[in-house]
Amino acid sequence: MTLDGTVEETFPCYEHTRELFTDVFDGLQLKLSNLTVTGEYDAAASGWVTGSAPIAISPSTFESAGFPYTYDIVFTDDDSAYVCDINRFNYVYNLEGNTGSSSAPFKYLTKFALPFYVVNRDVRDKNGEPERLGLLVEDLNRNGAFDIFEDRFLAGHRTERPTIMGTLNVYWAGTVFGFDFHQAMSEEELPNPDDVYRVKFRRPFSTADSVLFTVAGETAVTAAALDEAMARIRVVPNPYVVTNTMEPAVANKYLNQRRRIMFTHLPARCTIRIFTVSGILVDTIEVDNPPSDGTVHWDLLTREGLEIAAGMYVYHVKAEVTGKEKIGKFAVIK
Repeated sequence: MTLDGTVEETFPCYEHTRELFTDVFDGLQLKLSNLTVTGEYDAAASGWVTGSAPIAISPSTFESAGFPYTYDIVFTDDDSAYVCDINRFNYVYNLEGNTGSSSAPFKYLTKFALPFYVVNRDVRDKNGEPERLGLLVEDLNRNGAFDIFEDRFLAGHRTERPTIMGTLNVYWAGTVFGFDFHQAMSEEELPNPDDVYRVKFRRPFSTADSVLFTVAGETAVTAAALDEAMARIRVVPNPYVVTNTMEPAVANKYLNQRRRIMFTHLPARCTIRIFTVSGILVDTIEVDNPPSDGTVHWDLLTREGLEIAAGMYVYHVKAEVTGKEKIGKFAVIK
């Protein structure tokens, strides 16, 4: 990983209850806490992307944890946007985890077409398109007919298996969630073409996942951050008193070290010019620090190496990256 530009790193994660730890890379290890342990429906994050029709979403209590992805219900003006092709119902469970039986022959309707379809936004098919889910109509009133105001739709995964006869068996592979329009009072309240409802699940990390993060190089800095930092530039101590406790010589009377003041919250690269109140240039300081170091010391000497006199001084700071300027003042008391 270099520090002279933007860098992207990916690395495997390993599940550990509600915490994840990455491998150590470039001297770093990331820890992610308070994570989802099992897949669960996220009602707060779900809702209409486009549209506002009354719709009720119910996750499968039996199988949805195995398919914790993000799904879109896409409504169209095509009455055959989805045509049911499922012909094997060995493992169809409804939202409560129940299967059909001979006593309920019309539990699921399979010969139908719908003006909407469901896609998995997190999984792609062999053509690189979002995976399409299967749909079944749960015939809640058991009248053997499709009734959009009374029946319920099941969205789930499907799987295909060719037979030795050259035909294709399409199985129901698991119910993810159901939805209905029982609260709609008329067709005018149903979704319109181009409406999209998003169903989100919280998903735990697995060893197949990767975390992608970006590291900005040392020279990468925003103008807004520089402006904010420059507004907080200070000189300490201010006023400067000859015998202030910041000087090492005060702590040890046997030392005779040079006096100094400190500028804080400086841009990493900038120029400081110090003037007398009459406008005479006293000294110039070229600052070239790491981004994390916004300080620099001045030894209270002029450009000629002479000690400055007591009085008021003006400083001018100009950032190299943005050209932003800051003017302030400090006092020296002897």
